[in-house]
Amino acid sequence: MRTFTELSVPVVGGELRAIRWGPSPADARATVIAAHGITASSRSMTAVAEVVPDDVCFVAVDLRGRGDSSDLPEPYSIQQHCDDLLAVADHIGADTFIPVGHSMGAYVVANLGTRTDRTPAIVMWDGGFPLPAPIDLDPDAVIEAVVGPAIARLSMTFESVDAYLDFWKMHPALSEWTDHLEAYCRYDLGGEAPALQPRPNEAAIRADGRQLVVDTDTINAIQRLTVPVELVRATRGIMNEPGGLIPEEVAAGLDAAMDNLHSETVDANHYTLVMGDGAKQSWAAVERAIARS
Repeated sequence: MRTFTELSVPVVGGELRAIRWGPSPADARATVIAAHGITASSRSMTAVAEVVPDDVCFVAVDLRGRGDSSDLPEPYSIQQHCDDLLAVADHIGADTFIPVGHSMGAYVVANLGTRTDRTPAIVMWDGGFPLPAPIDLDPDAVIEAVVGPAIARLSMTFESVDAYLDFWKMHPALSEWTDHLEAYCRYDLGGEAPALQPRPNEAAIRADGRQLVVDTDTINAIQRLTVPVELVRATRGIMNEPGGLIPEEVAAGLDAAMDNLHSETVDANHYTLVMGDGAKQSWAAVERAIARS
């Protein structure tokens, strides 16, 4: 795997962790800052990093409450993630940058793009699409329905790293096991054997998840973007089910309604779009965004 540089970025409440591949922004053709999914970490981006050209500065962040940023305190919110990403850009000296978001991270970068003129284009991987406000539904019930299996692991303990890897190898979306997936899973785990536990902070995850259920302004930020937008949709969902997380008709409707948006569908599931064989096509969307910016 490509080597990276670890970063510690001063933010509200402590230090946010991130990793960087490639040159500094001053020496790069473009700077790209990536935000991961709701229970993931910076290491979900290592497969993408393998296809990033050497002249691009590519930074993957451990969002607040995840990875090496798991101990960062409240506030937990999409808006705080936006502030944290801007702090990362300031820390590395990037006046402008292309923000890329996977899953929940796509909502983060969409909201970021409505708040600053430092993002000349936005890339969303299988997320960030507008959702109708639920009627009389418990936000926690909605979260469980969408990402329940991912959250369920947070309260589990594992006697060894191998036991945790075996747990992930049984996931229906991860039948093609890779070194990148193994590195991601190993990084996800904390504590001491025989009571190892996933590191994501459940309070942070539930706070972010609730906001994406009840806050329509946050959910629908994509529709307020004025810069070029690249939206990549996977054909299969979180459990490798057909149809994908973003309904085909929603992607088509956005394409028709937004002159600044280009969407593409990739034959992958929600995970492998970024962590597997969809990584090359996902990066191609970033190159299109760089060209359009």
